Amino acid sequence: MSVSANQDHAPGEPCWVTLATVDPQAVVPFYQRLLGWNATWADGAAEMSLDAKPVAWIAPVAGGVPGWLMHIAVDDVERSIARAVGAGGSVLVAPTADGDGHLAGAVLTDSAGARFAIRNPPERPTSSSAGQPGTFAWGEVISDDV
Repeated sequence: MSVSANQDHAPGEPCWVTLATVDPQAVVPFYQRLLGWNATWADGAAEMSLDAKPVAWIAPVAGGVPGWLMHIAVDDVERSIARAVGAGGSVLVAPTADGDGHLAGAVLTDSAGARFAIRNPPERPTSSSAGQPGTFAWGEVISDDV
């Protein structure tokens, strides 16, 4: 099933960021002070907002290296996964389904091993204020395999 990408983000555009960290409760105050974000906690993770608009997710990662994960809007998760794998990428986290049964997102790597996520559930939060001060505005992949 194909569902249109988030209303605020065309396919191919960054639409969300997640900070995976070993201790979200320790790092959330840093971003609150630095960027003025507010936190809403659920299950050990925090949805961060600015001016009542969601901007990021800070979630626990067990045994991993802390880091930011950029999410990219897609129209069709299954087709995007097939294209990524066909281009030399791989699937790190299998696609998840939303409450309506359509595939909502997955975590992939590109051909050089850089991690990113794809997503397409219109009902999930996206960073609708991207590019505004205190919000996600730029993403880069740094690789020696260009």
